[in-house]
Amino acid sequence: MQLPLAATLSLLLTASGLAQSTADPRINPATGQSTQVWRKAMPIDYSHVRVELDIPDVSAPALSGQVTLTGDVTGLPVSRIVLDAAGPQPPQAIAATVNGMPVTWTAKDGKLTLMLRDALPPRSAVAIVVKYNLAFDQNKGDGLTFAPADPESDRESRRTPVIHAQGQAELNSYWVPMFDSPADRVTSEVIVTVDEGYEVLSNGRLLSSSPATLGSAMQPRTRWHWSLEGEHAPYLITVAIGKFAVIELGGPESARPGLSMPLYTPLGTEERAQAMYARTPEIMAFLEGYFDEPFPWPQYAQAITRGFTWGGMENTGATLMNVRSLRGEPGDADDLIVHEMAHQWMGDLLTCRHWDHVWLNEGWATFMESLWVMHTQGEEAYRASIGHTLRGLIVREPLTAPQTPAVMSKRYANPDDTFEKADNPYSKGSLILHMLREELGHEAFDAAVRRYIDEHRNRAVETDDFRLTLEAATGKSLERFFEQWLTRPGIPRVQLEQSFDASNNMLTIKATQTQLIDRFNPAYALRIPVVATFADGSTRTFVLETSTREATQVFAANQRPVTIEIDPRLTLAASLRPRVFDLTTGMSSLGDVEGAQAEPVEAEPTN
Repeated sequence: MQLPLAATLSLLLTASGLAQSTADPRINPATGQSTQVWRKAMPIDYSHVRVELDIPDVSAPALSGQVTLTGDVTGLPVSRIVLDAAGPQPPQAIAATVNGMPVTWTAKDGKLTLMLRDALPPRSAVAIVVKYNLAFDQNKGDGLTFAPADPESDRESRRTPVIHAQGQAELNSYWVPMFDSPADRVTSEVIVTVDEGYEVLSNGRLLSSSPATLGSAMQPRTRWHWSLEGEHAPYLITVAIGKFAVIELGGPESARPGLSMPLYTPLGTEERAQAMYARTPEIMAFLEGYFDEPFPWPQYAQAITRGFTWGGMENTGATLMNVRSLRGEPGDADDLIVHEMAHQWMGDLLTCRHWDHVWLNEGWATFMESLWVMHTQGEEAYRASIGHTLRGLIVREPLTAPQTPAVMSKRYANPDDTFEKADNPYSKGSLILHMLREELGHEAFDAAVRRYIDEHRNRAVETDDFRLTLEAATGKSLERFFEQWLTRPGIPRVQLEQSFDASNNMLTIKATQTQLIDRFNPAYALRIPVVATFADGSTRTFVLETSTREATQVFAANQRPVTIEIDPRLTLAASLRPRVFDLTTGMSSLGDVEGAQAEPVEAEPTN
């Protein structure tokens, strides 16, 4: 999922306040309790979710629903079944059965608890049916959202209502009673009965669209039946209902023949949508090639959805997009298209088991934006993309433990918070993957990623699954790398000094880590590339290794360098100052990555 612009900007505003807190946020001071959030128990392994929605009047945000959940009890007897049914207007149960027998229930604090007369034995099959009513006029971007019609609008697309779902993080339980956890994997069906003339999009294949009984306004209606046979996380189940034009972006002449890629766009926007989303087949072919894995779902639909508040949401095979994606020039939406499509592998085929591992979803989708830039524009543009991402981390206030939760942390009040934390999984997660690719080598890293997908496809994954695959594929020990970049917030900030001894042609580089170093924030273990360029145009690369506050290394240089560049390929997610020493002028500069304008600073004298 791509964040809305306002949420992205808020990260910059909140980082300073988070870092300045003096209380220990790991413990509730009133109770002494840990503030960590733990994954839900899963006493029933659900295998299929069938959702049936009847919307009697599409102009009103209310429906009657029925959900059927099937699965198997795991290893312990189950005496009650707890489903999630949350939100400002939770689904209101009106009847429930378990294995065909009526049961009673209680609804409290976002949970629907079904009471069983007899416990279900381990490994026994279970089928749950809940009938419910739902009003969703108060849902604003979460769960099922209603965008009302504006009959007076001069835009055709605004003169009819739109209904859409948003399930991430745990928001599908706002409109369907379910076990709402990314750890579960289910096949799904979505059946919607709605006024005739409206398109309905959901996951998988459209099995049928057929006439249905008249609605309350005596309007003809249509029953739409979608089905996805591949397993996915419950939060990825979606629906979008509106008067869309449907454009097929695929076809035999496209860059990805044989795969249907329909684009649902508001009426009246067909020409612009076609232009803005024209590269969808090319992006699909690129991602399939990089991951060495065919697109894993029956079709890839994208729906430009009025009222949708995020940038985009990677529902399995049915991505929803914000109408802002139609603005600008052709190509301006490519990064968004890449981001959401990359999730179809990293997020949907492999899904983070718990929200503290969400960087496995969002870091990958963000990193693929940069790899797409390299694919289409070359290495220099890729480095510029990485530099742009790195600059965003550098300009923020320094983040420290334990005040600020790290990229991978169980400290959050709500699962949605994990997407908007100061030490965020998007940009920093992307840079972590970039660093790994630089450290292991492009060929070895890419091969290991493909092995990771092969080993864990159709599974919920954790960070250690990824690390262990990388280690097995390369023989490298990466425990320290993952520990320092994922379980502590912020980035290293390093002050560099240099001196050259002309009497023996020895170059001395000193690195001082200036970020907070204490018992919660040890010095980083870093390998800092140093590239010396000489008068004849030749270059040599030295590597300064440090795991202490200060480190000095001496290198034989043969002759005086003209310039010394610090990590010019941006292999480290770090603030390195200065970036360039010019030994001919005695000046040094921060370099473009450190700010919009490079600012000269006094260099250390040379011998």
